[in-house]
Amino acid sequence: MPIITISRGSFSGGKTLAECLARRLGYRSIDRDLIVERVAAHGVSQNDLRDAVEKPPRFFDRFRHERYLYLALIQSALTEEVRTGRAVYHGLTGQLLLRGGHPILRVRIVAPMERRVNIMQERLKSSRKDAIAYIKKEDGDRRKWAQFLYGVDWEDPSLYDLVINLENLGMEEACRVISSLALEPRFESTPESQRRMDDLAIASRVRADLAANHATSDLELEVVAHDGAVTITGKLLFTGRSEEVKSVASAVSGVVSVNLKKLDSCPKDAVERAMKVQELILRAMAKEITWLQAAEIIGISERQMRRWHERYEEFGYDGLFDRKRGPSPKLAPPIRV
Repeated sequence: MPIITISRGSFSGGKTLAECLARRLGYRSIDRDLIVERVAAHGVSQNDLRDAVEKPPRFFDRFRHERYLYLALIQSALTEEVRTGRAVYHGLTGQLLLRGGHPILRVRIVAPMERRVNIMQERLKSSRKDAIAYIKKEDGDRRKWAQFLYGVDWEDPSLYDLVINLENLGMEEACRVISSLALEPRFESTPESQRRMDDLAIASRVRADLAANHATSDLELEVVAHDGAVTITGKLLFTGRSEEVKSVASAVSGVVSVNLKKLDSCPKDAVERAMKVQELILRAMAKEITWLQAAEIIGISERQMRRWHERYEEFGYDGLFDRKRGPSPKLAPPIRV
């Protein structure tokens, strides 16, 4: 049986539909609040977690690494919750966080603005004007997050197997349609899909433990797992840290080996230079100094400084090192299997 993910705007009926599917199919209904509670067990504030996944990102956000840490923990918690399949998840970018494991029936539901406004007014007793403003803001924030993390438009119908418009369909009718599709042979779980899901869970847990451990929490690494054999790629800001990474990863349940051959270490002078460039970029962005002044401080031309600015905008801190790098990690799946 597959995992069903439901993407929806605020007050579109996603929770009601998920609960209907769970009853009809005998699945578990999982929402974002449950995942946040699981992650909070690591000692992270639930308010901070919600801010990290709800507030729109900024390319120059000084706290973008903190968001990376929270996302690693959230992905691990979600993967564990749905590891055995037979689950309905309604939350932000669920199908993107879970790809690579069990078959996923990706559902997008849309509802007329008038209907959404009426639901919000009924539940929260808000004015029509406030309801419209809130819904538009929430939709905009979710769109920015999907673009920021994966380089996709969350409203793009090609991201989903089924898009249902609730303008003329009732919730029970939509529930029957989705339930029928979920029972199709192509969405059946197999021993191979379970193996992939187990590897996804292991990779997610390794990444989360690296994010939560104080010795490695400053790193942003990519993790790949195959039959418990874990390969970790990324950039280490100082030499000699690979043993810390290996120690944390090896302690994760289900890991049988750890390959660090694709980890790159940066020399101390390169790290210090990148930190200095970042500081100057942030000061120039805050208009504390001009771009020309920033360039003169570090001994480069204003044109070169603006190029560093562009790289920082696109790749973040990681872009302040060498120019021979692959796609931005923000635009790729956090974990590959």
